[in-house]
Amino acid sequence: MNKYIIVILLLFCGCGVFKIKSKKSIKNTTTIIIHANIELNNLLSSISKIKTKIKISADTITTSIYPFLGVELGKLTLTKENIFFQNKYTKQNDSIFFKRNNQINIKTFQKSFMQNNLKEDTVEYKNPYKNCFFTNYVFVDKWGKDSLFLPQKIIIKNIEKETSFDNLDEINIDYKSVTLF
Repeated sequence: MNKYIIVILLLFCGCGVFKIKSKKSIKNTTTIIIHANIELNNLLSSISKIKTKIKISADTITTSIYPFLGVELGKLTLTKENIFFQNKYTKQNDSIFFKRNNQINIKTFQKSFMQNNLKEDTVEYKNPYKNCFFTNYVFVDKWGKDSLFLPQKIIIKNIEKETSFDNLDEINIDYKSVTLF
């Protein structure tokens, strides 16, 4: 009888029924993966709602786009040296290389995007091309003593456009899951 109880306990523990959540810290994590639904206003006329997987690591931000039935349409990779876009539908690749490495600061962008404590409701990130306003921060998850707040809305102001109505784009984000590694 005791053998059966031990076998059943091992079976449940091995299958992850008694899954113990590891204690991670937002400050010590190396990678965050975010699954979210994104609604684009004024950015793309043909696609307004898309599913995304955003992977934020120390020196790279990668976004995969899934508009139809979970099939990956494209991938956007942002580093301090370049932006690389891979369109899997047309099988085309595009990249933009920056003249100077300090034009896009990944660390500053991450600090603007993510907050451990809700300090401000609107945070601005500037670079020579666009200004981003991260606003409507919401509580996403808690790991130990650390909390994670992410913006529900991103307003992008294009510095190069002259008219005031054409230079604002909005991204609304509905977070589905956040995972720390």
